[in-house]
Amino acid sequence: MKRLMFAAAVAAGMGAFALESANIVGFNTDTITATKFNMVSVPFEGTDGNGFKINDCLSGLNLVGTDSAFTADQIQIWDAATGAYDNWYYYNNNDQYTGWWDVKTGEKLFESVYPNGLPAGSAFWYKSAAAATQNGSVTVAGQVPEAEAVDVEILKGKFNMVAYPWPMGFKLNDANAVSWAGATGTDSAFTADQIQIWDAATGAYENWYYYNNNDQYTGWWDVKTGEKLFESVYPNGLPAGKPFWYKAAAGEGSFEINFAK
Repeated sequence: MKRLMFAAAVAAGMGAFALESANIVGFNTDTITATKFNMVSVPFEGTDGNGFKINDCLSGLNLVGTDSAFTADQIQIWDAATGAYDNWYYYNNNDQYTGWWDVKTGEKLFESVYPNGLPAGSAFWYKSAAAATQNGSVTVAGQVPEAEAVDVEILKGKFNMVAYPWPMGFKLNDANAVSWAGATGTDSAFTADQIQIWDAATGAYENWYYYNNNDQYTGWWDVKTGEKLFESVYPNGLPAGKPFWYKAAAGEGSFEINFAK
């Protein structure tokens, strides 16, 4: 269950108003499936206009914090360029040091490495600890990004973790919301770019590929049958804050996904 709420006393037209002003603040809550990997994104920026700072902007219920990285919840941030994760664990020993600290040394608080926070549209794995006995939730809070457009770099031949950078549903085939001009589209799921959406409850991905054969069917279609357009399964788009892997076809260099508000 996902919940999006804006802290604005607006009745009719609240959604449209909420995306017009960077002063609109709100929060987005995601369920954390116990003992599993959960993919979480950040559709907000900090209320100071900088990036999302985990120790200031993330809270939760039924999270597992301990004095050991091996038994606590972890946040894992993917770096497509290096093919490695930057790992943080939730330290909680009922003292003043409660917060997210790096796994390798346990001596760096998250904000000491990311003083400006994570940009809106960032995504990460939330690894629920093996000791978790019930599902939890994480809430990310902040203000709606002021930018009217955001470009996200995609490295070719790599897996890239991506999310729509505003707190609203995202339709992959909506030309007003996104441009895939640099994407690799073909008539085969095996040679085209793919989008892979993780389901923590089932431990499986839902896969879509970018079909482009210079005809009217250009767009994101399901990999299994090639017969379902993305919006036929998600008529309202991906829920706000739902991230995904972008698996870019083999090649050199990079391109940009152009997201629009």
